[in-house]
Amino acid sequence: MKFNNLALIVLFASLLIACDKKEDAKAPNVSLSQSEAYTQEDEIVSIGEAIKFRIIADSEEPITNIVIRYIANNEEHIKIDSGLYSNSLDFTRTFWQETKLDAKWEIQVMNKERQTAITTLNISGDPNSTYGAINEYKNLSIGMQNSTSTNPWFDAQVAYSYPSDSGLIVQNEVDFLAYFKYSVDNNVNRPSPTFSSPGEDDNGLGELYEEYYPELLNWDTRNYTAWDIRANNGVNLQNFEQCHDDSLLIHSYDDTWGKKKYKWLEAGLFIPFQTKTGKHGIVEIISADTVADGKITFNMKIQK
Repeated sequence: MKFNNLALIVLFASLLIACDKKEDAKAPNVSLSQSEAYTQEDEIVSIGEAIKFRIIADSEEPITNIVIRYIANNEEHIKIDSGLYSNSLDFTRTFWQETKLDAKWEIQVMNKERQTAITTLNISGDPNSTYGAINEYKNLSIGMQNSTSTNPWFDAQVAYSYPSDSGLIVQNEVDFLAYFKYSVDNNVNRPSPTFSSPGEDDNGLGELYEEYYPELLNWDTRNYTAWDIRANNGVNLQNFEQCHDDSLLIHSYDDTWGKKKYKWLEAGLFIPFQTKTGKHGIVEIISADTVADGKITFNMKIQK
């Protein structure tokens, strides 16, 4: 008798799910722009060069997920796996070639009825391409929001921190900034020296703009730097010190894990990053003060 009751419950639940699903819902559409401004089918792209897509998609039912990946030598590399909720998409995204092998890129969208659409692009690798040169810097520093002794606006390409009163003038060059706050980690409110960038939020919302650096709201350009937040990114003291081209910089950064800030900085961390202009780099944290008028000291390697 109990078995029959259970079977009825399962059957009833299945009917509810079936009724909820829209049988006449159409699959989404996704395509890539064929404009010469974007990477073309079978184009040869060397290590470190840009791969640029304009992705266009639409769906009667809202699109809830997009996945961008490439497959090379039968290995899958996911670059984006992101949730959203929109009936249409039209955006440009730039990636950077990290393989000498031929690769098949796939862009997949899924709507809320779990219907999918995929478009693909084959990109040829350049077996003769070589890794590029880098700049290497030691003992750099950047001040946090209340610091009066260390400059806050950091230009990663030239490894220079500009004074706080020059931000409006040099806004196009600023890649990093830092601040201190307390952030919850596993239910513990921990001191959190944080690396971020002027473009942390597209709309200029949050503590960064309201409390720490309100002058950012007057900037026309707020550059975004993505920080790879993985605990295990493959970088250690030995391979960092032995790295004198951009191979480690390119391969240690994972787009999927590139986020708007890196919290709980402490000595000994190695953090891959990518600037708005596509430059890959790695910072090695030497010290990170746990006060709002403190600073972060670090070594850095970045693509030229």
